[in-house]
Amino acid sequence: MLLRWLPSSGRHSHGDATAERHFPLTAVVAHGTAAGATVLLVLLVVLYKP
Repeated sequence: MLLRWLPSSGRHSHGDATAERHFPLTAVVAHGTAAGATVLLVLLVVLYKP
């Protein structure tokens, strides 16, 4: 989601046409934080062996 949200000038870029570019910054940051926390918690559960 972050890579789609960031502006790019690649050959497949259509300017400001994609819907992902219109997400608010807080939604992108919250989504990234939740994803990072999920990955971290899963890794902690997998690596913790009593």
